[in-house]
Amino acid sequence: MKHYIDITKANYRTFLAKEEDAEGKKWSYSYVYFLEDLKVIFNILSQNEILTIPQLLDFCKSSNIISQSGKIWTKRNLLEVVNALRNFHLIPLDSDRPANKTIFSDNGKYLNEQDKDVFKEIYCNYFRFNEFHQLFLPNKLSVSLESLAKESHPIISFSDCGRFTNCFINNTNNAFVIRIDDKHSEIMRFWDVYIKWGVVLGLLEKYPLKPFGLTLNPMQKNSSIVYFLQKMPTDFSIFSYIDNEMKLKFVYIPDVIYNIILQYRYSLFDIKEKLIYECLHDEDYFRAQSASAIFIKEYEKLLIPKIGNTYVTHLLKIR
Repeated sequence: MKHYIDITKANYRTFLAKEEDAEGKKWSYSYVYFLEDLKVIFNILSQNEILTIPQLLDFCKSSNIISQSGKIWTKRNLLEVVNALRNFHLIPLDSDRPANKTIFSDNGKYLNEQDKDVFKEIYCNYFRFNEFHQLFLPNKLSVSLESLAKESHPIISFSDCGRFTNCFINNTNNAFVIRIDDKHSEIMRFWDVYIKWGVVLGLLEKYPLKPFGLTLNPMQKNSSIVYFLQKMPTDFSIFSYIDNEMKLKFVYIPDVIYNIILQYRYSLFDIKEKLIYECLHDEDYFRAQSASAIFIKEYEKLLIPKIGNTYVTHLLKIR
């Protein structure tokens, strides 16, 4: 089913970010997408007498250490990582050596829970991440992992210029759009870092609007729904939700998933797994209506669960 989110009459507000220092070099924006790189370089600096970027580069080359992206390290890439470690207060501003040398596990690139906890603390407290956190929270609510999980709301992000995301709306109230000014491409680029960290740390999810049958009016590029995850209770029933909340006897599954995400912010994977379980174990409540793969568009497969060799597109109430 096609739905339109009308923003033709929306008021635009400017995204507020703290000004840089007088030099204005925007050093507080660190574009390090891979947490593994931060961990590996931190541990190298902790465990070796390395004082300069050229020395660090030589060490990486001699030890055959490459970045998580698969690219060979360069001085510029390593400087970006070291500056990020400074920004995140993992190494002092006036030094190349970490003060606390044991905050990360010593198991190569793999991120264990100890490592993720370090990055979650940075994600929650670093002021550049916090500026984006505020998009998800009610006014004046302080940022914490708990408030993001329990009190946040989904937002819709999109681009109205270029390839970077620069606009955000609260999808339950599209009366205004928060927009990053065109001159601040550094903020737009940092949004991609923000999303990458949140997804890797298991804190948020982001999906394109198209599989949900949603379109912005006027149409915009890269439109997506973004939300912080809340854990699904083990006793949550999707069939009961449809019956009690949606009150429908015949329902399109992407509509169900969208409504659950809006209301509860559960993981898409968990929603689909729960839905498959109920379809297999409670056929007298709702009956799965299936379709062959040839009738399912590629983008629809994101939301439509698969049981056996068929996709479940609709549910029909039996009792």
